[in-house]
Amino acid sequence: MLLFLNLKTLAKKMSIYFVMIVLVLFFTIIGAIVVYNYYLISASEKDYYREKERSYSLSVEPFYIDEKLDMLLEIHHSDIQRIYVTVRNNNDYILSNYFGESSMAFKVQLGHFFDGNSTNQILIPASIQNGADYIGKTYTVGSEKFQVIGISSADVYEIPYQSLKIKDHIEQVVVVAKSSLKENVKEALVNNMKYIFQTEQIGMPSPTVKQEMSIDYFITFGIILLGILNISYIYISVMEKRKKQQAIFYILGCSKPKLISLYLFEILIIITVVFCLCVVFSKFLLFNIFNALDEFYYHVINSAQYVSLYISCVSPTLFVLLCQFVHFFNKTPFELKRK
Repeated sequence: MLLFLNLKTLAKKMSIYFVMIVLVLFFTIIGAIVVYNYYLISASEKDYYREKERSYSLSVEPFYIDEKLDMLLEIHHSDIQRIYVTVRNNNDYILSNYFGESSMAFKVQLGHFFDGNSTNQILIPASIQNGADYIGKTYTVGSEKFQVIGISSADVYEIPYQSLKIKDHIEQVVVVAKSSLKENVKEALVNNMKYIFQTEQIGMPSPTVKQEMSIDYFITFGIILLGILNISYIYISVMEKRKKQQAIFYILGCSKPKLISLYLFEILIIITVVFCLCVVFSKFLLFNIFNALDEFYYHVINSAQYVSLYISCVSPTLFVLLCQFVHFFNKTPFELKRK
């Protein structure tokens, strides 16, 4: 009860400080979310390039594709990580993973990924203008109709392989080998692909330019640290304004640990509420704002990563404020009241 009374007093009688705290928290957390999101996108792109370094591609005739892929997997099941097939539908390219999962590099920015009832579902590329308007509508591949369930960050459409009933549209097969294969295993994989698909034209993996380690991760924590310093400075100003209240609490028998806990829980509640608002803002509004500014942005942070980011915001903030509170309350009630 005392905690919520304290919050009410902060919001009403010290409204300027309250608004400053909320605004600093809001822009700090939004900044951290945006930068952390770009860091995850960058990491995802690195996964994509690492995958390309292990990819063997070939153009195929669309006959007995399932049988040929099953034969290849029977021989090299322990050597293959993924198999993609690409389908041409008019001027659109459609990607389908033979194992039913999505590529590590491809994320769903709006909507959701394929679920257990993924028959006749499709993801559309982020490059489509006003893509959100297509979610829930149908897209035709050959004579098959697919329901649009989300927007992918990939430059191609994506459907589950089990939904690909018309195999005569398949143009290419891409086999992604597992990492650290020995040279003789790689050579055997290539030879078996040539034999099974009756072709000598195999696109071999090509090493990509190694990217420098992204500094976005460090920028995220730099933004959080700057926000913590601002919050601690503002909150100590609030404590200075509350000296009379604190002296009264002391005289009425409130101990220092209890008083410190009261103010820590107060800031914890404020951070939690603002963080939740920032999550809603980033998931449902930031995408539209960036699109309006012609900036490409898609949301990839999942729930577990939001929890990690929340802990990264809360833990150091509470620690810094705890140290300041211990120093601040290292005075007698009369010293506080006199000041």
